[in-house]
Amino acid sequence: MGRPATLFSLLSAALALMTLPLNPQATCLAQGTWTAAFSNLLVGSPAPVLTGTADACVRVAAGACVGFNETTPIHLDSLRVEGKFRFNDTDDRTLNAHKIVVVDGGTFRVGTQTNRFTHAANIELTDGDACDASGTNAGEYVIENDGNGGLQVRHVASPTLSDFHPADHMSGLAEPNRSLLVMAGATLQLHGAERSTTWTTLSANTDGTTSMDVEAADDWVAGDEVVVASTDFDMDQTERSWIDSITVTAGVDTVTLVHALNHEHWSGLVGSSVAGFPDVQVNGEVALLTHYVRLYSPDWYASGHLYLECGNDDLFREGAEIKITSHMGSAPLVEIENIEVFNAGKYDSMGHYPIHFHHTGQSPDSYVRGVSVHKSSNRAIVLHGAQGVQVADNVVYEISGHAYYLERSDQYNTKHNMLSANLGLNVRDCNPLDTTDPDGPGSKGAAIFYFEDPRNSFVDNVAAGSEFAGFYFSQKSTTRSAETGTSLDEWYMCGDTAIDYAVDPTIDLDDAEFS
Repeated sequence: MGRPATLFSLLSAALALMTLPLNPQATCLAQGTWTAAFSNLLVGSPAPVLTGTADACVRVAAGACVGFNETTPIHLDSLRVEGKFRFNDTDDRTLNAHKIVVVDGGTFRVGTQTNRFTHAANIELTDGDACDASGTNAGEYVIENDGNGGLQVRHVASPTLSDFHPADHMSGLAEPNRSLLVMAGATLQLHGAERSTTWTTLSANTDGTTSMDVEAADDWVAGDEVVVASTDFDMDQTERSWIDSITVTAGVDTVTLVHALNHEHWSGLVGSSVAGFPDVQVNGEVALLTHYVRLYSPDWYASGHLYLECGNDDLFREGAEIKITSHMGSAPLVEIENIEVFNAGKYDSMGHYPIHFHHTGQSPDSYVRGVSVHKSSNRAIVLHGAQGVQVADNVVYEISGHAYYLERSDQYNTKHNMLSANLGLNVRDCNPLDTTDPDGPGSKGAAIFYFEDPRNSFVDNVAAGSEFAGFYFSQKSTTRSAETGTSLDEWYMCGDTAIDYAVDPTIDLDDAEFS
């Protein structure tokens, strides 16, 4: 979806003024592939089992640069990255782990902005035990410099469990499984194949057929999953299907679906039922869910909560999450673009959301762009104590709780973030974290866009179906603004639409395969 070029460039330039020096990146003192490293197992080290249901703890030591080249899915308990770990883009890859921890100086990379990952990459986050003291894969396996510029693997019988299962700095409890944790000074780069159109609108009405005309379908292909927004008063007329084919005739993109739509979806003027009010222009949104870099929980299990009023019991589960945190350290660098996150979020669990910037402070080089988040049991994209993050062109669908949530932080403030051309659909009002009354009776419920600090920018975002609200600006922020001397002049909204029923920096890292 396009953005206003002039306004967008001005906002990007303003954010760029806050840019801080980037954290030093890990240096490759030794490099090689995953396969080569485990073929160079030190004498006396027991051979690990890395496929099937085996779960080893693996550490990529500082200075080691590992190219993940396995075509067979690899199953780990935990992966700790102190050096560099990248998916080699020569085939499809699957990495299954209970937890991935990227620490200061470490880089976890699946593609870069200039060299997208063109194959399928699956990051499966599951549940399981911590590094075992006994059993097949007891201890930990360290991938390190072999002294000759290559890699070797050394076994350590007694691992430091806190290295693989760090504690949350607020609760003191170990971070849960099904997590990709990006710590202070670390770098996360996830870039799937470019999908320049993440959502569009209908260019003509469609009703009960397999065919629909859309404004754009760039980079969409047969097999992609799409969602068509409701244009009725019932948001559950939103429908999903898969693309069978795309044809372009006289400049009109026609998408043929595998399954016929069950409801009418409008494009055009809808007559007003209120005397004196003009007709309303309604163009149903059509959004892309499919990306080829995917992060999800394959064992997304029911957490024991009862089926509530949401109408979708799949939301009450414990799923995958990306948690980015610095806790007084240097902000991590996070670049997430054109990936799919699903079976995510941990129901009724504070701080455990699909994509969560937590107390990162100034992060003007970080972004979340062109991402789809769907089937989340706990919110979607959350900024808490983050500043300068770009959130653009994303699609959020079937979420329990606030979808795009800018949460207050007394420590860092959540400000100067830019949200542009994001779409939210079917937000369910059944998250216990979002059913309080922040501003008194009648204010409780989940919103597609929820924010408490006016010092953020919103441009061309669309809320297309929530059980409570499309955009909710908590009145608590009025009091907080007075306390901090904040002026509402720092709050910018332009072109945002509620259809409610009830800075491009590139990190210059070596793009050569580690081989």
